[in-house]
Amino acid sequence: MKLRYPEDKIHNTLVIMRKAGYSAFIDPVTKKESYILRLTSEYYPRFHMYIKEKEHEIVFDLHLDQKKPSYQGSRAHGGEYSGSAVEKEMKRLEGWINHEIGAPIHAPADHADKSHDAAQLPRPEEKKDPLDLFNNIFKQ
Repeated sequence: MKLRYPEDKIHNTLVIMRKAGYSAFIDPVTKKESYILRLTSEYYPRFHMYIKEKEHEIVFDLHLDQKKPSYQGSRAHGGEYSGSAVEKEMKRLEGWINHEIGAPIHAPADHADKSHDAAQLPRPEEKKDPLDLFNNIFKQ
């Protein structure tokens, strides 16, 4: 699931992701940088976020890694790129990001391609506390 922001709104993705509970991660094989949020004390399951800069926008790309690759040499894993857990986590992250950039923007619930363009969404009248979104995810 993806979330998009204009590049001039996001100044430091590392700070935003750390405040949202994520740790920086560099894949030892591919050397790609990303962020992970472990859901237990084990390595899996975990939320996994890639952040890409492309054509004047920052794209946050989230999925849920359920388990490590099934067999040696495989890069495939039990990843979920949609579903209620991924949607709830993306909504929580959107709250954190909007709080950090001072733009409380919330996506419509039925966004067709599951990709949010935060620059084009309506602004609510009051800010929502990002902790409310966090509590709604993990209390269920």
